[in-house]
Amino acid sequence: MDILYYGQPIEEGLKQKSLDFHPVKTLVAILDDRNNIVVMDYLQRTIMHKSGFLRSVIRAEKTGNARSIRFLDTDVIWWQKRKDVVDAGKPKSLDNLVLVPSTWLVILCDHRVVFFDFMSSRRRDMTPVDLENKNATCMCFGPDVPFVFVGCSDGAVRVWNVETWSVELVLMPKQPKPITSITSYYVMGSVKVVAGTSDGSLVMWQVLRNHGMRHQPSFVKERAHESNNVTGLCLVFSESLIYSAGNDRTIAAWDMFSLQERKRISVRSKDVRLIPFGHPDVETSYV
Repeated sequence: MDILYYGQPIEEGLKQKSLDFHPVKTLVAILDDRNNIVVMDYLQRTIMHKSGFLRSVIRAEKTGNARSIRFLDTDVIWWQKRKDVVDAGKPKSLDNLVLVPSTWLVILCDHRVVFFDFMSSRRRDMTPVDLENKNATCMCFGPDVPFVFVGCSDGAVRVWNVETWSVELVLMPKQPKPITSITSYYVMGSVKVVAGTSDGSLVMWQVLRNHGMRHQPSFVKERAHESNNVTGLCLVFSESLIYSAGNDRTIAAWDMFSLQERKRISVRSKDVRLIPFGHPDVETSYV
């Protein structure tokens, strides 16, 4: 992968495994296939950070494969909460935001979730003990941040609080299967968490925060995809739909409240992924 700015190369020959664009700052974080981390200001055409920090962590602490990278700071939290307000079409206060004094890179590895401040090189981790020695497979930020929802190989979703640096809650279905994809959203006074599993099913939890964090029993949509894997989930609030992709080469749309199927299309690609695209000030989102 080459990164260009007005046709001029900034960085060339990157074999990226995961990347994330900061929603407010002109930064992009790249995790390459050698587990190098690159943080770039694409407007100034400068490299803010480039290191093999993660490689040394993987070797020394046996974290397993690094899967994805995300930015997390106060701007990300503000943007996500604002997007939730606009998408839901309901007024909700943007005050009382969680203040994150640094810009963290959140790196999902098999046996650890690494929170790395690339400006100061500080680190905080969700350790194998926090994961109960299960593999972390996917993650998403909660709409009611400061929570990170981490899907795991035992079929559980572990809710990580970035204020207390501890597991706040564990969501476990009755018949757990490894979690392969996850998304969350705020609706009707609670947080919905939807996860795709390795047997092609969808699982939904409703998480309540009044009088402490708790959740209601999960709802399972079995065999949402006639394959052994849900490869991606994407939320489109403007349509009240959740899109899912599977190894059966289909993309399906589900009602975000009931998980009733609304439509399904077939695609040619063997490896189907979903990339949400949209803007809080624009009514239409694209998948």
